[in-house]
Amino acid sequence: MTKCSARRTRLRRQAPSLETLEDRRLLTTVGGSIVTDTAWTLEESPYEVKSDVTVRENATLIIEPGVVIHFDEGTDLEIEGHLIAEGTAQQRITFDRAAGEPRWDGLKFENSLADNRVSYADMRYGDGQGEAIDVDESRLLLDNITWTGTRGTILELDHPSLIVRNSHFPTSNGGEVIHGEKISGNEYLIIENNLFENSNNGGDVIDFLGAERPGPVLQILNNVFMGGGDDGLDLDGTDAHIEGNLFMNFRKNTGRNTTSNAIATGLPQNGDDNRTEVTIVRNIFVNNDHALLLKEDAFATIQNNVFVGSNRAVIQFNEVGGTAVKGAGKGAAIRGNIFAENNQLFKNLIDTAGFTTQLTIDDSWLPNEVVKFSDNNINAHDLGEGNLSGDPLFVDPASIDFRLRPESPARGQGSMNLDMGAYVEAGPVIVQGIGDDDSDAIFRVGGPGITHYRYRLNGGDYAALRSVELPIELTEVSTDDQKIDIVGMNSAGEWSVPTASAFGNSTRIISPERIRVGESLPIVVQHRDWQDRVNPTTTELLEFNNSEQLSAVSLQMKKGVASFAPVVTATDDFELLLPQQESTRRIEVLSANFPTEEYTGALEQSTVWSADIERHIKSDLVIPTNVTLTIEPGTRILLGEKVNIIVEGRLMSRGTSSDPIVFNSLNQAAPWGGIVVSDGESQFENTFFTNGGADSSRKFGHSNSQPLLMTQNAALDCDSCYVINNVGKAFGARNSFVHIDNSVISDVDTGGEFSRSVAEIQNTWLKNISDGERDSFVDDDNDGFYFSGAHTSGAPSRIAHSYVIDTKDDGLDHNGANLVIESAWIEGAYHEGIASSNKNFVEISDSVFIGNNQGVEAGYGSPNLNISQSVITGNRNDIDAGNPITAGLRFGDSYDGRNGDYEGQITAEYLILSDNGDNVRNHDSSIPGPKAGAIEITRSLTNDVDYSANGNLAGIPVFGSAMHLLRASAGFADGPDGLPLGRAIHPTSFVFSPASPADFNGDGVLSADDIDLLCGKMGSEDAEFDLNSDGIVDESDRYMMVFDYLNSTFGDANLDGIFTSSDFVYVFQRGKYEDQTLSNAGWADGDWNCDGKFSSKDLVLALQTGDYNEAAAISAALDALDEWEEKRGRIVRRA
Repeated sequence: MTKCSARRTRLRRQAPSLETLEDRRLLTTVGGSIVTDTAWTLEESPYEVKSDVTVRENATLIIEPGVVIHFDEGTDLEIEGHLIAEGTAQQRITFDRAAGEPRWDGLKFENSLADNRVSYADMRYGDGQGEAIDVDESRLLLDNITWTGTRGTILELDHPSLIVRNSHFPTSNGGEVIHGEKISGNEYLIIENNLFENSNNGGDVIDFLGAERPGPVLQILNNVFMGGGDDGLDLDGTDAHIEGNLFMNFRKNTGRNTTSNAIATGLPQNGDDNRTEVTIVRNIFVNNDHALLLKEDAFATIQNNVFVGSNRAVIQFNEVGGTAVKGAGKGAAIRGNIFAENNQLFKNLIDTAGFTTQLTIDDSWLPNEVVKFSDNNINAHDLGEGNLSGDPLFVDPASIDFRLRPESPARGQGSMNLDMGAYVEAGPVIVQGIGDDDSDAIFRVGGPGITHYRYRLNGGDYAALRSVELPIELTEVSTDDQKIDIVGMNSAGEWSVPTASAFGNSTRIISPERIRVGESLPIVVQHRDWQDRVNPTTTELLEFNNSEQLSAVSLQMKKGVASFAPVVTATDDFELLLPQQESTRRIEVLSANFPTEEYTGALEQSTVWSADIERHIKSDLVIPTNVTLTIEPGTRILLGEKVNIIVEGRLMSRGTSSDPIVFNSLNQAAPWGGIVVSDGESQFENTFFTNGGADSSRKFGHSNSQPLLMTQNAALDCDSCYVINNVGKAFGARNSFVHIDNSVISDVDTGGEFSRSVAEIQNTWLKNISDGERDSFVDDDNDGFYFSGAHTSGAPSRIAHSYVIDTKDDGLDHNGANLVIESAWIEGAYHEGIASSNKNFVEISDSVFIGNNQGVEAGYGSPNLNISQSVITGNRNDIDAGNPITAGLRFGDSYDGRNGDYEGQITAEYLILSDNGDNVRNHDSSIPGPKAGAIEITRSLTNDVDYSANGNLAGIPVFGSAMHLLRASAGFADGPDGLPLGRAIHPTSFVFSPASPADFNGDGVLSADDIDLLCGKMGSEDAEFDLNSDGIVDESDRYMMVFDYLNSTFGDANLDGIFTSSDFVYVFQRGKYEDQTLSNAGWADGDWNCDGKFSSKDLVLALQTGDYNEAAAISAALDALDEWEEKRGRIVRRA
């Protein structure tokens, strides 16, 4: 690799009188052909392109983060070879016009199937060629790109292999924002997690022609479309999978004889005859003229969407009067959707002798309006089964929050027992059916957009791929519990994995609610999805609108989490405000006379600290054996310089998410010590720890710092702990058990060091170790987590579903411990993602190691490192000049044998290794050279000539947003059981056992239906329903059914196991209380005494036998009854 050799000149332009400082800097001028590997570096930036730059075949151009490139008018950057232009959120790459120039000609990729990547980049005024980026039979990843100053098309595509994600598309003043045609073979076009501004110029947002199953299809995933005056997606002859998007405000604004639609379909205008088939699942459509146009023999599969506020009609099956329209659409299969407040459901349907629109509607929420098929009318509900109407009870439709309220009657009423609407999990669903015999079992598999699946029984091999039309049929099932695992494939031919939809996301600010001026305020920001889970796809810079209240306002979010601890300068209460996220949190600035209480020495008895008094600890405080300190939500504990809390008894910190507890220092300039749990027990929930770890007399571990939370022969439980901005390490443990869950650790000396301990770490984010400054290196063993030695029990430590990001030594350091790593993400370590040494074992699965100096290493001693189904990519950073070697999977280390011999072993299978400095490196420094047999790697995408045997492969991986392989990738069918290499496709599991005696309908589920069947047999001698075998079906069988088999109680209408006011709301909404119809009520309707009616007798039974506070139950029942009677127009009899 050589630096660009272009000459360096000082440019003094005549045109602009207000030059920026950057314009006056030395510019590196470039132009012409690049025929050898070349780097454009930050040191030589900015660059100016004086003539077209062409990267020729077999050459690579690398553009470093932070580089700025100015283009003269009429110049472009053309790629025939390989381009890697990867910025970061903090150092974005800039492609811009030169000073005084109107615009430049953009980027062009032509016949380049190299692994081209452009990320965290800003393109300005770069559409002089008619588009900003032209992709012609080339491979490209665009990630986190913005475009400004453009007038027309952003992307022009012809047979692309393109993924564009996490990017911001501007409005277009002319033409489509994305325009293109044709994908076939191994090509792909995936548009994911982008924002498209309103393009109100009369052009489509995305116009694409030519994709047909069983080949690749266009994938539109989790985008926000703000609207336009024509179509959102114009898909002529283009099969597509459209999932998780928000489409709004597509309203016609042109004089053309056409219509405006969020999605439009049709035949190709070039004369090709491929008919469009689209799968539309888990989307929301709001305030459009039409959500969907199906014309010219197009067909749509429409599952679990929400359609609200369509100005003309939700779906039109022809564009009557449109330009050169060649006929109506074929039809649609609609299942599990919600239609609300639309002007009309459907229009332009046909029923003639030669053609009838194919329209089925099942398990959906929609008005039962008349649907007109030519001259024939049919009610909408009669087009299928399981359809309902009324108010679906959205959470907040005015704020585009179409989640269902807990009491919504649309819950559980969709296909496969899912909720109706878009707020359902992606992936396959399994439902047990009725077998022909008690020893048989049958299962249906489906789910939004799922077309095929594979299954296995009890951990065996997966069966072959099969259509969801085929159920799983098992015969002669044993009496033991059985487990079925299923993995689902969607209509795009991709294995379904969890994803975050474009809607329902929110940003949560977590911080202490009370503070004093001059204190550091620890703050955590989380990007969360509609299920209130952290969304790890988000990486961006954030800025609070609080420059007058805080000493710092900027912070970086990585993998969905950001954190910092600025000093409060405000003297009055204020709102923490993230304007771009529309998120706020109220902060109370305490007055000088807020009550305080001082503590020192030892607590004499068990004590509760409440939030109405601020607790000051000015010298070490001991919690003796048999004494418990309980801390209530919102309490502030401030400690003096180097002051510690010693726990020999119990410390219980019980914060809440809305009112967490905080441990801070009395003086910002004098950090406190830590909490030492010695032979005791401590539990922390929703608790902040900041500005501590300063007692050097209690240093522990390799980095010679004090842990904020130290355990010695003790137990520590930390759930939602936030250890932010401390001079010491976060955790330390010796011969202890430590559990950390749902926590954030940042800006500390080390995340934690666990010596001969068992640490269980889950759902935790650890970042910026030892601090956020990444421009220098000082080696002080600032690991993410350090595991040394094995616990006497032999039990391993475990880190799972967690993120370790930006550490100034290793991400994870394993030194003689037993350690299991599952579903972890390790990024940005100055040295190894994981360094294993000394002895014992590490087991790694389903994890990602990216952007480290080394990915995975087995070093000195005899560690056994086993790794499977993981991704090791992009491990080539060289921030530490003392470690010039970079590698993905490495045997050996940089100690040159001074720590002992190298007797360990790496066993690896089903890995993906790509784009590392050296994908696989075997070097024993004592030889020196490779050690035979030290690395056993099989059935992996190694991309390494030295490790190409044993079923290993070479090729370019194509990743989804969570680093799972996509169908166009090498290795897609080469993993275990023919699933992909790399990250695991986690199955949906279903555990069942032979039919329960109380499963009277044989559907494998005990439900209200079974209770109703039992009620129908009351007084009979039917042995099937005689649960206690006393010869008659009576009250004792009913009690056994409810209490023993269902583990429920009378009054529990929704059978969630508890009897609450929600049960009263549930039954009264069903409207059968004391109505005039005989025997029309079942358990779910309020008939708990089996007389076929819901009456006051049932309320008495529930209140007498239900496990619920009687006064509260009566009050809830009467309130619900009042509400019901008001709706019926009755006079309310109770005050």
